[in-house]
Amino acid sequence: MTTTIEYSNNDYRLLYGNTVEWILKNHKINEGICLDIGTGPGYIGIELAKRSNLSISYIDINPVAIKQAEVNVKKLGLEKRSSFYTADVARLPFSNQSVDLVVSRGSIWFWENLLNGLKEIYRVMRSGAVAVLGGGFGSHFMPEDVRERIIRDRRQQFKRMREEGNDILSEIKIFKENIESKLSLAGISTYKLIADDPGVWLEIKKN
Repeated sequence: MTTTIEYSNNDYRLLYGNTVEWILKNHKINEGICLDIGTGPGYIGIELAKRSNLSISYIDINPVAIKQAEVNVKKLGLEKRSSFYTADVARLPFSNQSVDLVVSRGSIWFWENLLNGLKEIYRVMRSGAVAVLGGGFGSHFMPEDVRERIIRDRRQQFKRMREEGNDILSEIKIFKENIESKLSLAGISTYKLIADDPGVWLEIKKN
């Protein structure tokens, strides 16, 4: 067993860790069931598991991503509080009102059906649960010099993605323009949008 997993560099390790600390500090949810949707390699869920007593369900539509998340979780010996699902956010394999916290960083811009994804998340949230969805580079919780390095790095990645036909900045812009109408259609009234340029975070609370 190792005590670390591979991040691109220490700046990204700090970004994921500080994101999780920001979520836990703001919402004081330290135990129960947490869904990490669009988990990719599992970084957000892993940092939550390290800092809380939450049981983490790692969810991604891509089976390769789920395999990598499982490898990373096992490296750190966190598998006892972990489960893994290849699933679409629009069809979550969880019961009504069964989840305490939902997190998703960097995937919501790409959900095929944003409205159904929001409805599903709200369905599985129990009373008092919180969802924190979206992404950004930590304008609320990152040291400015680190944040600027990450932004420079990501600009190059975004440029390459755009050249390959995957324009993430356009997807984020469309999301920002449409999210409030989608929330209304989903019947979600208690929420907050937090700017984190070029991204945004959506916080949903269920009464």
